[in-house]
Amino acid sequence: SKDIIIWDRYIYCLYAYYRALGVDTNWLDKIRNILSKPDLVVLLQIDPEIAVRRLDKRGKGRKPLENVKYLTAVQDNYCKLKDQFSMVTIDATLSTERIISEILNCSKVRGNVYV
Repeated sequence: SKDIIIWDRYIYCLYAYYRALGVDTNWLDKIRNILSKPDLVVLLQIDPEIAVRRLDKRGKGRKPLENVKYLTAVQDNYCKLKDQFSMVTIDATLSTERIISEILNCSKVRGNVYV
């Protein structure tokens, strides 16, 4: 039997966010090398301005780093990481149903859907 683990974040998140802050991330390589390699990494990509508008619509305020400038730097870092780590990019402006469908299709192509 194979365990299935679905995370909404992984070490790649640390690379993207820390690099956007100008933090050296070489130490993360040591951690990444001992972690299990994911079968599939999905990057939900959205324009930072749209992301900030969505956050504002929630009416709960934003955290200090939830701003267009920082989120643009984070997105730039993810773009650099996606080829290095074979991430699948999906447009996060699609409907929830369409995003789920795209993820399931990616999983089927890679042969790791356990439904």
